[in-house]
Amino acid sequence: MALSENQISTAKNEALQYLEYSSYMLCLMLGINPENIDEEIDIGIPELNSYASDTVPQLESALNCLKKQLSIIDGIR
Repeated sequence: MALSENQISTAKNEALQYLEYSSYMLCLMLGINPENIDEEIDIGIPELNSYASDTVPQLESALNCLKKQLSIIDGIR
């Protein structure tokens, strides 16, 4: 059973809303300004060296997740 154009559009909009919110929250958690995400995403996590060494892998994982989400958002649009 194929989805209608309306169902596809609705699903894309819902996915986009979820990903945008999730990306926004990741930005806030990582100390990245969501308004300048394109500029700051390549810089990485501010003051990464000031975190405990056991925390760095989790922060890098979150940053990679954010990059993937942004890529998916671009694909949906």
